[in-house]
Amino acid sequence: EEEFKIRFALAETAFLTGDSNRAIEYLNGCLKINPLADRVYEKMGEVFENKGEYKKSLKYYRLGLKITRETDAVYSYRASIAWTYSRLGQYLRAKKECEDILKKKSLVNKKTLGYTYVILGTIYLPLGEFNKAESFLKEGLKIRKSIGDKKVTAACYINLAINYYQIKLNIKLSEDFYKKALSIYEEIGYQRGIIIALLDLGVLYIRHNLNKAEDCFLKALSTAKLIGAKRDLVFLYDNLGSINCLLYTSPSPRDRQKS
Repeated sequence: EEEFKIRFALAETAFLTGDSNRAIEYLNGCLKINPLADRVYEKMGEVFENKGEYKKSLKYYRLGLKITRETDAVYSYRASIAWTYSRLGQYLRAKKECEDILKKKSLVNKKTLGYTYVILGTIYLPLGEFNKAESFLKEGLKIRKSIGDKKVTAACYINLAINYYQIKLNIKLSEDFYKKALSIYEEIGYQRGIIIALLDLGVLYIRHNLNKAEDCFLKALSTAKLIGAKRDLVFLYDNLGSINCLLYTSPSPRDRQKS
């Protein structure tokens, strides 16, 4: 039991600091000690989701669902499965899963309920129902803040920022939401979250302030190198290359006046 606790704690630390392979190693060790520990399957699902391996993530969430089928914890796994469907672009399937959870609202704990609202908000954004998206995200944000769940609170701010920038064209409010998310991710040491917030801020700035965009991408690049986030590194180098072309090949205001 003590070895299990130590391995699981080490897995959580590795996950937060972006060392997914080490986290998987510790979690596999936990499963050898106790193959019926459902929280290990939940964390394994999170780790693979973070790696972008959504089908593997779904596999572990389904294993956790099977173990917890006769308990209230089943709703947590259903919510995680809904989130993974949304990552796979299966929005209607994810939406149905969330709606089924909300039908049993009285049996669902606050943490899972807040998460379900967040997922619905995230689903409605690509479906083009922006008012519904905002409403669900704000409801999820309120619940998750009330229970001190910082990681999902930050995710709510990210999604609200996307809504306000892409749909409502409110750059200032979008920037504020991204900065709130970044501050929370930095506070809890969630490296992948830091990269996401900096990437999104960089994209926000790229049309309005190239120097700020470059600064965000360089900071994200430093973190991505640290944790070996290969997909993010490709995106960052691409954007930094574009910014450098714009910054150092565009004529200065004085040169434009001369011409």
